[in-house]
Amino acid sequence: DAVRQRIAELSDSEQRFRAIADHTYAWENWFGPDGCLRWVNPAVERLTGYTPRECLALEDFPLPLVLPDDRELVHNQHQWALAGQTGQDLEFRVQRKDGQVIWVAMSWQPIYADDGSSLGYRSSLRDITVQHFVTEELAFHASHDPLTGLYNRRAFESRLTRSLDDAARSREKVILVYIDLDQFKAVNDACGHS
Repeated sequence: DAVRQRIAELSDSEQRFRAIADHTYAWENWFGPDGCLRWVNPAVERLTGYTPRECLALEDFPLPLVLPDDRELVHNQHQWALAGQTGQDLEFRVQRKDGQVIWVAMSWQPIYADDGSSLGYRSSLRDITVQHFVTEELAFHASHDPLTGLYNRRAFESRLTRSLDDAARSREKVILVYIDLDQFKAVNDACGHS
């Protein structure tokens, strides 16, 4: 009876874990101390198009999904996490199964057994594609003229100062070409901006 009761308790505990873990909105992973993926929740399919089973079968997951330019960043994060470091909001790009590229932000923390031994780490990823493009657009508009798409005065002065500083350090010359279009305002006023 005691064994049956313990089995029932473990079954209830596992059902509670699955109810929470499998229905979490974020894409959740558990990597063992060897760095291999041990578990991934079903949200991975919503974000990437890959099923949990496909993810578990991929070698070096999640690197095959990460865009090549971001792989070193994610690999380094993986090593830090395995070394026991916690982190959050690491942004990188993932290519979905359908070829679409999304931006994700990842947070992670090490996990330990009751005896203090490492169980690896868990990571949580969320889709930040919309926020990323909004931020990029705001940054672009903060430094560019809305009509011409060229650097605005503040961005031009900043870029010029940086170029002059770089040239002074490297003892190189900088050339600035200034072109003044006579009656440009009159042309715009008479003919329109386009």
